[in-house]
Amino acid sequence: MFMHSFLILLAGCALALVLHLVKTRFSRLWGLVAFTAVVGMAASLLYWPGQYTPKDRLPLGIDLAGGTTLVYDVQVPDNAQDPASVIVDRTIATLSKRVDPTGTRNLIWRRLGDKRLQVQMPAPNAKVSVLRQQWEDARNNALSGSLTSDKLEEQLAAGITGPGLSAVQAAWKERAESKAAYNALDAAEKANPAKSAAFMAAEDRYFAAKKQYASAMAAALKTGSFSAALLDKLVEIPAAEVPLTEDEIKAGQTTRRQKYLADLQKDYPARAEKLAKALAAFEEYEKVKGALETPEDLDRLLQGSGRVEFRIAPRTDDPELGDPSEFIRKLRERGPRSFTDKDAYAWFEIDSLAQYLDIQDTKAERLQFFAERLDLAKEGLTSDRVIAAIGAALEASTDSDPQKADASARKVERLVASRGVVAKVYNGKIYVLLGNDVKRNAMTAAQGWAVKSPHMSFDQIGKPCV
Repeated sequence: MFMHSFLILLAGCALALVLHLVKTRFSRLWGLVAFTAVVGMAASLLYWPGQYTPKDRLPLGIDLAGGTTLVYDVQVPDNAQDPASVIVDRTIATLSKRVDPTGTRNLIWRRLGDKRLQVQMPAPNAKVSVLRQQWEDARNNALSGSLTSDKLEEQLAAGITGPGLSAVQAAWKERAESKAAYNALDAAEKANPAKSAAFMAAEDRYFAAKKQYASAMAAALKTGSFSAALLDKLVEIPAAEVPLTEDEIKAGQTTRRQKYLADLQKDYPARAEKLAKALAAFEEYEKVKGALETPEDLDRLLQGSGRVEFRIAPRTDDPELGDPSEFIRKLRERGPRSFTDKDAYAWFEIDSLAQYLDIQDTKAERLQFFAERLDLAKEGLTSDRVIAAIGAALEASTDSDPQKADASARKVERLVASRGVVAKVYNGKIYVLLGNDVKRNAMTAAQGWAVKSPHMSFDQIGKPCV
């Protein structure tokens, strides 16, 4: 519609120009009339019923739409060769090029004094805000009532019953009773290297109960659980694919996103309608959403731009961390971005597992360590095969079958956890739990930490480092 209006306006201008060039009073009068009429027609088409109006498509500036003003301090070294104002101007140029390379996001950058910079961003229009809220509501509705392993174990420990949980409840009770009997006999016969027949029977019963409980738990989660990562993967599948032809649609072909939705609806029939509504709400929001809608969006883009932060990774047996199950539950249900500055710990993605695990150019013994945990054949083992296997396991961790996804995720989690950290896979990516408390376990840019004088050195085992 905008293109049509532009072409009509262009044609009208050409007609008016031709009539103007004819040197008569009559033609000049009609040229003015033609130009006015065409401009009116072009403007009216912009507001044609059922079409987007300019305010829907043209982003308003902060003076018309309102918005947010963010002010940042720039840490300028005392021994800097250039004046502080020059360094801040250079910082603005670098950040604006990184955050808004095309200059289409209506951001206003300016220096305040010598050591501060200001960014102003307009608020999204009302339609975008409404569609975003509708998508968030539909997403929460699709995830509501989801059963996780942590939540189910809490219910079982508290004696809370529920529909479809009789088998796992019985398995839980048998596991608890057999464990108590096994522990009692183990303590009584600790000094006796030749275990009694009663002990051997108790041990067999306990291990059989553990296996039965794991099977019953998997069956219960198969019907009652739904991970937020599955829905996140659904909406992250690109919608901008080649449209299907009518023949392809008749032949039953679908897009990747539609196929994944169908798989989820098949595996989770009780959530089929909620999932369809959530995807429909997202696709409406997707038509108008932008990369920058909230101050949090801008802050995420600016994070890591010239900032250095150090965070302590708690070990799995860290008494200060305690039981990490609450952090794991929150990650599964809400995702890694749900953590705030008030949380003592937060989840951070590992950018490169190959570097983190030091897989490249490693020794044969180390490669065998990876192979055992990834179920790889040891013949012809190379670092490339290990890296490819990790990538395949992360991809499989987003499978719609929860048992297959969980088994694949655990392979990668065991590798990362071998370094003593708390690690979990979410939506095909691996995250580790890191300190988030600036008073105890984190040193962030907000506290004034910054790079002062980087230089080449070597670490404790002789490898190069900065």
